[in-house]
Amino acid sequence: KFDDEGYPAFTPEDYVPIFKRLGVTLVIRLNRKQYDKDRFTRQSVRHMDLYFPDGSCPPTQIIENFLMVTEQERGATAVHCKAGLGR
Repeated sequence: KFDDEGYPAFTPEDYVPIFKRLGVTLVIRLNRKQYDKDRFTRQSVRHMDLYFPDGSCPPTQIIENFLMVTEQERGATAVHCKAGLGR
């Protein structure tokens, strides 16, 4: 499965079993919304949005939120953006 730009197009449902096997309990999305976070939360994987523009540095508040949340999370955290190139 590939998206319109040629990137692999895995769905949240594809990732949940992998994340559970690896102990991932939180997903942090850095890009704009492209799926409903409930697709993770319904499967007991927490979800958080920390959007900032691609190719830029995150604002201090986003860095502080990221550090606070990940340091307190009991399991592993998966962090993603759209293509993994500009962040």
